[in-house]
Amino acid sequence: MVQTACRMGTSELDFVLRQLQERKGGWPQIEKDTGMPYSWLSKLARGLIDDPGVKKIEKLARYFRLLEKQEAERAGLCAEPRQAVA
Repeated sequence: MVQTACRMGTSELDFVLRQLQERKGGWPQIEKDTGMPYSWLSKLARGLIDDPGVKKIEKLARYFRLLEKQEAERAGLCAEPRQAVA
């Protein structure tokens, strides 16, 4: 499911947890792309990590926002308006 990257008022951790749930079958690719171990991603998603660390959450949030942007561009949702040719 493609969602907008506008998440005003939502914490980074909530955003990351939601993305992990939505992309559950894609965790091996997330592991490969981010260097975060699959087991750690799984534990985070299941709420087993009390303090995941700001840097790790920020890294995952940046990664997921980039994915959202790429998905939106592929779906034509972020296309730049074309100017009329005079």
